[in-house]
Amino acid sequence: MLIRTYRQLVENNLCLEAHCLKCMRFEPIDLEGLIAAGRGDKVFIGLKPTCTSCGQKGEFQLRPKGTMIGDGSPTTEIGRAHV
Repeated sequence: MLIRTYRQLVENNLCLEAHCLKCMRFEPIDLEGLIAAGRGDKVFIGLKPTCTSCGQKGEFQLRPKGTMIGDGSPTTEIGRAHV
């Protein structure tokens, strides 16, 4: 199964984060907010998030909900970002 849209990420219990290589920071993407705004069927493949701090283009990171970056440990939501 290909996961290409914001809605498919939620349906498959995945989260999406924007990573800025220049600032070395991660921000969670508010997938539920994007879906509520009518953007759930938008394809995110090939898009580059823009850092809200420095304006540089970053990268997306996908991972299972409830895991921290890199180690698979449980975590809580700490904030929200927008695409």
